[in-house]
Amino acid sequence: MHSCSLDDALIQKDSNIQTVSREQAIQFLQQNLLKGSGNKTSKTTTLSNYDAITLEKITNSDQLLTVIPLPYNDKQQNSRVLLLTVNDTLKSAVFTMYPDVAQSTKEFSGRVIITSMNGDFFKGFRMKNGYIISKFIKKSSAYTTNKIESRSALTYATEPIQLHEVIIPARKPVQSLTVAYLYVYSYEIESSNVSLLNWGFSGGGGGGGEEEEVADPCLKIKAQIDNVVIKAKIDALKGKTANKNEAGIVQKKDGTFADMIAATNSNELNMPPGTDFTGSMHTHQDPYSSGRFRENGTPIMLRPILIFSPKDVVHFLEFLNNTKKNNAPITEVYSTMISSSAVYQLRFTGNITDVKIDCDISDLNIKYVKSIKDNGNDKKLGFLKFLEDNIGIKGIELYEINSDNSTVKITLDNNKISNIPCK
Repeated sequence: MHSCSLDDALIQKDSNIQTVSREQAIQFLQQNLLKGSGNKTSKTTTLSNYDAITLEKITNSDQLLTVIPLPYNDKQQNSRVLLLTVNDTLKSAVFTMYPDVAQSTKEFSGRVIITSMNGDFFKGFRMKNGYIISKFIKKSSAYTTNKIESRSALTYATEPIQLHEVIIPARKPVQSLTVAYLYVYSYEIESSNVSLLNWGFSGGGGGGGEEEEVADPCLKIKAQIDNVVIKAKIDALKGKTANKNEAGIVQKKDGTFADMIAATNSNELNMPPGTDFTGSMHTHQDPYSSGRFRENGTPIMLRPILIFSPKDVVHFLEFLNNTKKNNAPITEVYSTMISSSAVYQLRFTGNITDVKIDCDISDLNIKYVKSIKDNGNDKKLGFLKFLEDNIGIKGIELYEINSDNSTVKITLDNNKISNIPCK
């Protein structure tokens, strides 16, 4: 138990917190320093990728936590700057997860350390399989500093500090923390009060084992839906489905985006050069006039198939192949197709060694159209049969994102469509 301070009370009330906008976050990063080793400093403008800034959900609030991932995050360390305005004051914290070398489950095991922007230790705890099992308390010594030990001199000072590790009873798995815990010294790690303001910190811990964990695609898609930056890009593309030409963007491993390139002499999109892409979002248009007319004067309409095309599938396989070069997790690979009637996404849960690209697009296009026609012009059934019969790579999964943001996995069951809701 703890006694609530005035800061505790302020930070627990939704009316006293406010989202830090992207513009405010960039200004903060430009004006504040991350402490380097040997008391050297580096401006965060040289360390942070502004396109990777996300605004993440706080439970029981309509405000959002501004999250800025730091560069050089990998399987050994994942650091994020967390910004929130509390009672008209911008609060900051650096939240770092250090996974154990051997992760035996998808739940996080390892250390979590919270510091100030200049590297001063604030709080920390250890987790095992999703349970908090101990917390760190700084030893008091005239010969120690407040700096947390870090692998990266670009992010924190590297002088180690002495910490007591206090074992605490493991009560229940933890995937979120109260906002108060992030910024108020007196606040405890766990709370049974479900009405408090919480931020879900999972997903930044990486994994130390040699075999990559296969994350639930439903959770990955939900995280995208909750990401206001990605949602804004999807909404913008929805507004382009009435255009005559496709529109699309690709996402790089570092979180930034680039426009896809219109193909010459066809209504298709090509990838920009490079191998650091992990995903894409693009449109399939509404029916549009071909410019030709029937004898009675009515226009001949072109009607794109409003689901992934063979070329879209090849682009998705290219993203998967890219992971062999850019070391991105396959769980980050996706392809989203947006039309005025539906939004679909491809994910992969198979074996990356099975992914090979050796196909003739022209031949695949013929088989694709035939598959849809042979299956009663049911685009979902025809597409899944096309994947099964002509791509032959296990683990490519089709999801539909509904207008209410619910998601279903679409599978084949005895050559019939089966919808499995994401929980």
